[in-house]
Amino acid sequence: ALLHLLTNAHQAFVRHSIKQRCIKITTLRKNNTISLNIIDNAGGIEKAHIEKIFDPYFTTEFEDSGKGIGLYLTKILVVQHLKGEIEVSTTSSGSHFSLTLPIEC
Repeated sequence: ALLHLLTNAHQAFVRHSIKQRCIKITTLRKNNTISLNIIDNAGGIEKAHIEKIFDPYFTTEFEDSGKGIGLYLTKILVVQHLKGEIEVSTTSSGSHFSLTLPIEC
């Protein structure tokens, strides 16, 4: 899941010709969960697309490069297999993905 989110950020950096690239990853443990936040400055997600971003076969990339299943599969992995949650929002300069996962120790 993390690798896919980082790959998407890299593709957005290239697509938007971002020279000063930044990806910030933070973690926070709260009770029996851990939150993983990935924030980039790659331009963000258009408001018209944010509701569809986890839908299967939805892509904003050219047909030859994106199939539209990466974020869908990421959500399936996080929600169904890891029993967590994933959310996305757009910041003033990029995207913010938040994953909340249970800690089983």
